[in-house]
Amino acid sequence: MGNGTKAQAQGTRLPEADVEAIYMERTNDELESLAEEGFVTSGNAFCRVLLVKGRPGPAEAGGGDLLSGADGEALRAGLARLGWKESDWAGLATFLGQDGFPQADPADLAVAVEVFDPECVVALDSPAARNLARAWGLPEPLPAGKVERVFGRRVLAMGGFEAALASQEGKKEMWRRLRQLPPLPSPL
Repeated sequence: MGNGTKAQAQGTRLPEADVEAIYMERTNDELESLAEEGFVTSGNAFCRVLLVKGRPGPAEAGGGDLLSGADGEALRAGLARLGWKESDWAGLATFLGQDGFPQADPADLAVAVEVFDPECVVALDSPAARNLARAWGLPEPLPAGKVERVFGRRVLAMGGFEAALASQEGKKEMWRRLRQLPPLPSPL
């Protein structure tokens, strides 16, 4: 019986440091499990915004970390402009069906989202939107540019974020879409 279960059975509370250590260990185990299943992650495991990427961009294809290219730079700037902190986001890539990249089962994507437990999920490209819709059992892909509520979360499909950065019009459209996800005030 683990510390948490024993303490609960005895009706006592664990010291806060013990609770934090148990929580961190569990989170690390879950992240390791995601990596074993083929998911690539970056950012804060305790994020409020989860950025899901289904197709590698030039930075990732060249061996760079997830969201280390122009898309990551633009997303960090955009989220900061909306009031999100650097620690508020994480990236999750599935890269399903891409040669040379990890293969992740789309059915495991719903579990992967729950590991992060974000308040918002952003599908950065069409493969990510399709994979999320499949994982959540939705009848059709998430519509690009419109915030949807899925299992209590705000979900936004960007519809080709990285490709849109090639033009001023595309950048403006992506900013218009991203502005729909400002941080919400704390309920407490």
